[in-house]
Amino acid sequence: YTSNKGSTHDSVAFTNSRLYSLLTEKAALLEDKGFYLLGDSAYNLTPFLLVPYSTDEVRDDSSNMCDAFNFFLSSSRIYIECAFGEVVMRWGILWRTLHFDLSKCQRIVQVCMLLHNHIKDESDTECNSIFNEDSDWRPARDSSATSGERAFPLVTDNNEQYGGGRPSAAQERNRLRGQLLRRSITVMLQLQGLQRPLHSGMRYNQYGHIFFDG
Repeated sequence: YTSNKGSTHDSVAFTNSRLYSLLTEKAALLEDKGFYLLGDSAYNLTPFLLVPYSTDEVRDDSSNMCDAFNFFLSSSRIYIECAFGEVVMRWGILWRTLHFDLSKCQRIVQVCMLLHNHIKDESDTECNSIFNEDSDWRPARDSSATSGERAFPLVTDNNEQYGGGRPSAAQERNRLRGQLLRRSITVMLQLQGLQRPLHSGMRYNQYGHIFFDG
């Protein structure tokens, strides 16, 4: 991913990666083992990458199971989104545009991620005191009280699908296999009676993140 320009669509960057080539090569094995990745609506549906149902599909589904699938997929994805937020908030160099050539930007992002993972893995006492989540990056006061602005999460899920050109025969086969897998999971959710929780139980914390009252 880091070898692509910032203007490159997420789906294009993923398709151009070595990871995508490996996943495509091992697609049948992954499908047989029941392994797949979770992505947002910016990516194409494949048997190794499940994405949400479209807005039209959710609207036309009277059983609300497409919406249930989207809810649980998003709930599973939020952990990696939070991890990205941690990396960004930990390293100040990522708080603004990187005005370097692409190769140097790639190295900066990789180093930030490697150091972040090292800190998380080692759980060093000194590092934890330096990067304490309760003291370092959180705002000293509630800026919304003076600005009137509402707090929002660092990351959102408002990604647009990549139009691209006409899909190849292999891409179309992958899409159909992905649809079958996604539908089977949706039916499983329905059989277990799992749906999106009622809005009455939803609350927002001071950073704009949603949580549910017990």
